[in-house]
Amino acid sequence: MNLTTIDDVNNTFSVEVEQQKDSVQISTETAMVELFFNPYRLRLHNLASGKTIVREQSGGLFYERDGITYGVKEVTEVTELSDGVQLTVITEEGLSGTVTLQFLSDSNLQVSFQPPQSESVEAVGERLISPQSELLYGLTERLRDSQSLFPGLTEIPLEDVLPQEVGSLNRRGETVEMRVRPTISLYTPFYQSSRGYGLAVEGTSLGAFDLADSESDTISFRFETGTSPESQQLVYNLFVGPEYTTILDEYTKLTGSPEIPPDWAFLHWRWRDVLEAGETSLLDGVPVNAQLAEDILMYEMFDIPSGVYLFDRPVLEGNFGFGRWEWDESRLPNPDAMLQSLKDRGYHLALWSSTFMCGALPGDNGREAQSLGYLAPGSKGLPLCTEIGLFNKVLDVTNPDARAWWRDKIAEFLSEWGIQGIKLDRGEEQIPSKATDIWFDGRSGIEVRNDYPNLQAQLHFEALEKANPDGDFVLLSRAGYSGTQQYSVFWGGDTAGSTLFGLGSGTNLGLRSAIISQQRAAFMGMPIWGSDTGGYYEFKEREVFARWLQFSAFSGIMEIGGQGTHAPWDMPTEPNFDREMIEIYRRYTKLREILQPYIVAAAKEASTGVPLARPMPLVYPRVPELKDLWDQYLFGSDLLVAPIWEIGQRSRDIYLPSGTWRNYWDSSQVYQGRQTLTVEAPLGIIPVFVRDGAAVPSPNALIDLDTTLTREILLYNISESSPKPSSLSFDGSYNHLRTKRRSLFREWETVIGSKESDLFIAAPNGIFDGINDLVWTGDGNDEVDSVSVTSINPDAGNNLILTGNGDDLILVGRNDLVNGGKGQDEFDALDSGGGNHLFGGSDNDSFFLGSGDILAGGEGNDNFFVGEGGNNILTGNLGKDLFWIANGTIPDQLNIITDFAIGEDLLGLAGTASLGITSVEDLTQQVTKDGLLLDSLGDFLVLLQGVTTPLESDSFLLTQAIIV
Repeated sequence: MNLTTIDDVNNTFSVEVEQQKDSVQISTETAMVELFFNPYRLRLHNLASGKTIVREQSGGLFYERDGITYGVKEVTEVTELSDGVQLTVITEEGLSGTVTLQFLSDSNLQVSFQPPQSESVEAVGERLISPQSELLYGLTERLRDSQSLFPGLTEIPLEDVLPQEVGSLNRRGETVEMRVRPTISLYTPFYQSSRGYGLAVEGTSLGAFDLADSESDTISFRFETGTSPESQQLVYNLFVGPEYTTILDEYTKLTGSPEIPPDWAFLHWRWRDVLEAGETSLLDGVPVNAQLAEDILMYEMFDIPSGVYLFDRPVLEGNFGFGRWEWDESRLPNPDAMLQSLKDRGYHLALWSSTFMCGALPGDNGREAQSLGYLAPGSKGLPLCTEIGLFNKVLDVTNPDARAWWRDKIAEFLSEWGIQGIKLDRGEEQIPSKATDIWFDGRSGIEVRNDYPNLQAQLHFEALEKANPDGDFVLLSRAGYSGTQQYSVFWGGDTAGSTLFGLGSGTNLGLRSAIISQQRAAFMGMPIWGSDTGGYYEFKEREVFARWLQFSAFSGIMEIGGQGTHAPWDMPTEPNFDREMIEIYRRYTKLREILQPYIVAAAKEASTGVPLARPMPLVYPRVPELKDLWDQYLFGSDLLVAPIWEIGQRSRDIYLPSGTWRNYWDSSQVYQGRQTLTVEAPLGIIPVFVRDGAAVPSPNALIDLDTTLTREILLYNISESSPKPSSLSFDGSYNHLRTKRRSLFREWETVIGSKESDLFIAAPNGIFDGINDLVWTGDGNDEVDSVSVTSINPDAGNNLILTGNGDDLILVGRNDLVNGGKGQDEFDALDSGGGNHLFGGSDNDSFFLGSGDILAGGEGNDNFFVGEGGNNILTGNLGKDLFWIANGTIPDQLNIITDFAIGEDLLGLAGTASLGITSVEDLTQQVTKDGLLLDSLGDFLVLLQGVTTPLESDSFLLTQAIIV
């Protein structure tokens, strides 16, 4: 017996070795492994549960030589170590090898097999017994392997561009190749089992896992050997759970703690696959790329928040738009002013990069790398980069000098232009991968192929670190293998919103695959993940874009872009200018901003491998209904998210686990867990539930866009559990709450009312001073008066006023934005300074027009009263609205009255006799030319001789718009 206490820096644990006649036992406080001598086999037990979690087949360890497979037969000698044992074994070949078992921590057992005469061994592997009930998670983000689309030209699998409705979280029944392939290219030789263990194979050699595919009761894995001694043995680690988070913690301790990006990286990212050269537009008075200007200016027009702006290739000079570290000013003119305009608006900047060596002209990166001998083995001919082909040349990242050369070039450019992020592409294309491809460090392509993503990521991480020594940077990678998570977060490659590289039909299966891929990555120890929202190959179904936006808002990284515009004001679908999509786009980018503190807090847990998007079986491993439930997940610890991916779907089932849950969009809906609900899911809403009592920012902060007009969004919120101020006024006898929140470069002072009736009187020096105030009235019958201050202070205005559930009276000032709540509110703009936007709520509201105002009804039966003012826009909505034109008054300036929704509305013109109006013809001749534009087809026009005239007199059904 040997009892040893080991200090592994992070924790102290004891290892006990006890030899029997026919076996040896090695134990820690958590686990015990039994090694049987003849035949050789291993069993691993979880001591807490008393269960056997891993059983090796007899002769499970094997190797291959000259095409023949030899297993390990029996143990001939046992040597005790401080942390385990070393065994001498006889193989079926009749030769001696070595098996070593060591506990690296209390719950991490490492198994090493050194086959005999290992330098001539071609492959090594292992076979484990797997009961039919065992589920297996992880290994790749790709749903399944498929043949290459164009063998010899590209390794892109067929199903990446023709996605199929296949795959789930459970990998059982598959053979999974461990060869990093483009473009959905996250791989780890690491899986987790529903039996409460994880298994990770060390090294980077090419291999495969057979997960009860060939034999229904066997898990096996096999890896090729290379030129290095490390690759000529099999080393794998068994992590004892049963909790998946415990396994992830042990795995990331072994392979590297995941990198946590700065807070701003969790805002949304905007990019285009190509910023077209040639056309320019003015941004802050300076000509810049027209498409970039469109992005920025449309964001401002629709009050979409800034986040990260990514410059994808091609934006640099030379071959492939990536030939030199210089801006291509034919594509991006005036880069100094352009980047400053973005920074002034609060954007963080990111740039595309890879280790492609492009360009054969003097000064090009490709030519310089070739002349220095920095290219990967086998590189011949001109270094000219293409999308698909045999010409591409990549850097030999195993060469320290080549790495330093490329790192310094990148860092110098990033530092000069103040760039804090890189979207790292490729890393799995045109990588010499044969046994005869010998890289600078002496390893063969068999070993380097899967290591290339790691080395490429490390190189770019170092470049970012050199340019941003304060650590305020982010690396977002496409390809990854075990260990890449210590340098990078990830995105899911070229997912399909349409098939055949965007040339085919639209599909929703790219979105389906992304939902699964994020959760696959979660089990792989890659905890922060995003996808090209809408598909890199641009969507051709508008619902796919809408649903993908919602899913991305609840992903580790929210990035929007790809081929085409991916913009709701320039859709590839009809309508091209899509007002509903603008609303959805802004709703979820705003929501991302609101959720940012929650996301940042959850991301801190990712340092131990705990993912942001948490699959249901990862969190609830012992709930049978959740073992393979892939279409819902937890986002952080307290939000339960159920994405919609099917076109036309407007409801879905969602399983609520134990506990109390609230509908995230309507906190009055409270449910007990352990049940399945059917929930409504209109196009603009993704089903989300919040754990009761959790500190999650509330979505009540979002006000829906009108279908034709822009609205603001409330950025201040009170969670269910936080205290609310009891009341508010301005004479010192009330409490008040005052905060500041930046939005669209304005500072709002927030004033919150109570459940009682409050009076909000604007005063030049008061708390509610009528200047950039955000007023939330509460639930009483409140009065908000911001008129008087406008006559005193010319800077007054720009207030955001949101009414509660009471019947409120709002006297608007200048350039105010007002949104009605649930009560029967009155909006009076008669004495205002103009420029106000007023929106009704869900009840019957009344609007009194001033001049230069925009008024839009809500869901109720609203009344609109038009006085002598002009330049107003009146819009009805879903209810039966009534538009009144004042008695005998025609405004001097044009008012536009329109109704875009279905409703039996009335337009009433009072005192028409004094105007000489007795018919529609008179109205056309005398009214429209002076001040009214009517567009309300199918609604009734009522011409009244006097204010008291009955409604039924002189009614006409408008069958065409009456226009000037």
